Amino acid sequence: MRITQADFPSRKRFSITKIGQFLVLASIVALAFVSIGIREASAGTPKPKYEIAVTQPAAGGKISPKAKLVKEGKDAKFTIKPLKGYHLLGVTIDGQPVFNGTTIADANLTRVGRSNKYKYVFKAVTQAHDIAAIFTGDNLTLRGSLGSGYTTQTSATTRSVGAAGVQALDKKVDKVIAIQSDRGYLGASSMQNSRSAIIGDDGTFSISLDTTKDWLLVLIDSTAASRTDQFVGYIALNAGSSEPLLQVPSTTSTISSFDLGAINASGDVGQSENPVNPTDFSLNSSQLLALAKNDDAFKSVKNFIINYDTAMNVYYTLRPDFGWRGDYVSIDGVFQDPASYVYRHYTSQLDSNTTSINMDKICGFNNQAQVTVELAPPSDVTTTSEQTPIATYNPDNPISSNNVTCSIATDGYIEAADIDFGATNRYGGVSQSYFAPLSGDIPPGYWQYFEADQLKGQFDLAVASPFGPEGEIKGFVPSIRINKDGTGAITSVDIKWYTWDSSASQYVEITDITVLRYLIGNGDVYFENTTGGTRTYESVGFDPALQTSITPSMYAWYYGTDGPPDRQVQGLGIFYSSGGIGYKFQFFR
Repeated sequence: MRITQADFPSRKRFSITKIGQFLVLASIVALAFVSIGIREASAGTPKPKYEIAVTQPAAGGKISPKAKLVKEGKDAKFTIKPLKGYHLLGVTIDGQPVFNGTTIADANLTRVGRSNKYKYVFKAVTQAHDIAAIFTGDNLTLRGSLGSGYTTQTSATTRSVGAAGVQALDKKVDKVIAIQSDRGYLGASSMQNSRSAIIGDDGTFSISLDTTKDWLLVLIDSTAASRTDQFVGYIALNAGSSEPLLQVPSTTSTISSFDLGAINASGDVGQSENPVNPTDFSLNSSQLLALAKNDDAFKSVKNFIINYDTAMNVYYTLRPDFGWRGDYVSIDGVFQDPASYVYRHYTSQLDSNTTSINMDKICGFNNQAQVTVELAPPSDVTTTSEQTPIATYNPDNPISSNNVTCSIATDGYIEAADIDFGATNRYGGVSQSYFAPLSGDIPPGYWQYFEADQLKGQFDLAVASPFGPEGEIKGFVPSIRINKDGTGAITSVDIKWYTWDSSASQYVEITDITVLRYLIGNGDVYFENTTGGTRTYESVGFDPALQTSITPSMYAWYYGTDGPPDRQVQGLGIFYSSGGIGYKFQFFR
């Protein structure tokens, strides 16, 4: 017999105010009814529930709730909150990184207003998930002491080096300066936000670093007469290999302090005695080695130190941009081996925040006396056009704006151009000057920049040479692949990154692209067509540490000779900067 609620038209008859046997009987019947009622509600196949597992961080913050069972199709919200003195370093969902301290790679993760809290929403759950987070302290304190090769004394002392007893001078050092590196970017803000520590008479120092940025440490002799002599060298971390780690990856720090030990000189690098423990920086040994192997570009920080006037807050920067050419045909559906890239040339871009020079003065506009700017290389250099020598410059014959031709564009910006010099105020700032393509590698020595015959900047560009001992390209090297549909229209461009393996004398693919975030900020893939003298151009930005593919959206581009002539990609390439150095890889039809 099936019992239904109709058999019990009124539950009031089971009053608990009754006594004796009737109370017991009424209770049993009432309980039976409740049980039957639950079965009735559960009739059919119930929706499954899935667990959202939470891996709580060891310290620094928490994820709430601790775990959750979620009915299929429902959303699940989690709050990620650091404790005071900490900030969020990273988030992983199902083992995959969705936040690396700076960039959010999943739209389901959002920051809560301007707070330091974040929210993650698993939407329409259909399976089990897990969520984990890492927090880090807001500051990392580095302690160390001067070791062999350095002294705090005003008069440098001599020491014996090697079995031959060759005499050398210990380098005087009285200050450590920390320069900010924001995802590989070095610029004016790097110096404006720098920190410093005085080295004690006993050779010890302590410096506190903001862990929302990475840092470069340099040794300074502030008593030296010239700025070039004030720069003594770099401090590098001992990464447990022959490759010193120039950049302190403090954005990955899981500790609040680290003892560098003695800083011992080896050329222009002072390496810490104490090795880095990968777990102290939430990096594995392979990642640390990859950073140490590919961060030579950061030696260009020397030029930021030399050419920044702290008292006046005036800077001059000279960024060399190196260019290579790949094979246009070889990227159709496949990645080109970087070993086949052909080096073209390097150019230089000068920037400053000073008002002593601007476009009106370079061009003699608006009643301003024309001012000549010059860049004198340390030795002979040759300008080039597609490897064809054009002119030679040297200290006595600098690259100059003497014969510049100026014009005002329709948008009001000023353009200045000569065969080997160009300038504009189009891209912000007072002016930017460009000094034209030079062949070969950068010669050693200081390049000198003059305004009206007055020396304004000195730059040791050779420290940024991109060439290794085997002629390989140092650092991370990209390769691109064109994907197209049946009509020849480009649907996407894929990107891979490589690094040189000296043991095998070949480039090998980087499988963990997250390591790129510490050396390279944003990159650009660009497309170009100049049919009929009209330039059509599109640039698509991307994050190398997160994105392996981009899609053009401004125009419908075609590869090769397919499609309309004015939409055929005649040239494309990829550009990025690292450590204040520009890298450009181009493919021309």
